[in-house]
Formats: sequence, C-alpha cells, structure tokens
Amino acid sequence: MPASVTHGPATRVDWVCASRHLLPAVYDCEVVDSEQDSDHDYVVTRWNHDALADLLNCPPQPLADVPVSPHAERAR
Repeated sequence: MPASVTHGPATRVDWVCASRHLLPAVYDCEVVDSEQDSDHDYVVTRWNHDALADLLNCPPQPLADVPVSPHAERAR
C-alpha cells in the first residue's frame, strides 16, 4: 500500500490464507499493483486444479508427510 495521509507510511499488508493441507496445489503467487483502483494491492494465487481436487477428495495427512511446492517453501 502506498503512503497516504489516512494510512501513514507505505506498508505491505497483502496476504493470502490457505490450509497447509492445500499448499501442495499452489504453484504461483504474485502481488499486482492496483494503485489506480484501490489503496490495497491484489494478491493472485495460482493453483493446480488437478492437485487441488485430489487434496480436497482425500483426508488430510500429517504435516510432515505433506509435500510442499518450492514456491510455498520459500514463502514460509
């Protein structure tokens, strides 16, 4: 978010919430500048639909057994 009189100095408040169970299906995440439309940026998360469907149709695994994509690993 850019600096403004009502919000103070420039800060990043952009984030996405998802269950750790679903993280293996995330393959990309980016922040899109939306200064023309809003004082908050857009967060776009891209998901592998097949992996997401598989995860939603099976019971959660213990966290130690859940493979995490390299991108999600860097975000931890």
